[in-house]
Amino acid sequence: MSPRVQLAMLFGVLCALPTILAMWWAPALVVFQDAGVRTALGASLRAAVANWRAALAYGISMFLLGAVVPTFVTTALALIAPPPLNATLAALIVLPYLAFFVATLHISDYVSYRDVFHAGEASGHKWGKTRLSPGGTSRNLAALPTGTRKSSLTLYAASSLA
Repeated sequence: MSPRVQLAMLFGVLCALPTILAMWWAPALVVFQDAGVRTALGASLRAAVANWRAALAYGISMFLLGAVVPTFVTTALALIAPPPLNATLAALIVLPYLAFFVATLHISDYVSYRDVFHAGEASGHKWGKTRLSPGGTSRNLAALPTGTRKSSLTLYAASSLA
């Protein structure tokens, strides 16, 4: 691969990374904390940058489990099994693995959202929309007047900024 192509790929990754980080927890912030789009994207990006070590470890592990393992299994089956059987075996093994992987990925997104944005809360889930005050404690959004929900919403995670 030529150096120009490698540089272009690196540039593409560097451009995509902030977008991916901003969109990581933004849906959860919109749904669970009634945040606006810009507020959620900004808070998600700030939290991901503040937790860059955990985000890097998570990204590497998801790449290994979501891309390297299925590729390795498919390649091994292609080398071991005869041609008509290898595709069937690969589908029977890799597709259930990928379905399990995707389900686990979504669960881990929610768990990481709770760890970053609700670090000071007890482990029991409180159904209802909450917001984080600057001290890291949560308050019920339903108790706030409708006009102040989005404007007074503070989305700094105490654990990620400490």
